[in-house]
Amino acid sequence: MKTKHFLLIALLLITGSVCSEIYGQTHIKALVKKCETMDNVELSRVRDRDPAKNRQRTVTSIMFKNNEELLDLFIEAAKKDEADATQIIESKVNGKMVPSFYRFGNTSFSISQKKDGNAVSISFIEN
Repeated sequence: MKTKHFLLIALLLITGSVCSEIYGQTHIKALVKKCETMDNVELSRVRDRDPAKNRQRTVTSIMFKNNEELLDLFIEAAKKDEADATQIIESKVNGKMVPSFYRFGNTSFSISQKKDGNAVSISFIEN
């Protein structure tokens, strides 16, 4: 009986940790997907595959200038996903605290903003 309870608890813990890694960055991931269709955004994606280890890593880089509205959307998305992050780094830029790096299990997200606020670079890495 104790073995069955132990196995059930272990299964629930494993399922919970996998789900938090998959769903931890839903708002950020949706906004990255939206940027793929925007004209005023530069986007590049690099995919590395290792068939021997059955792994894939995707790095999406987004760059834009003079778009305070889009920057605010990314900051808002990061704040919504903040509760699921395992590591958070924030920086003070132009007098306000903004997220600069979030890690969600095997996924990470970073925002880099020039001091004048015009150019913004965003990286989204999925392992």
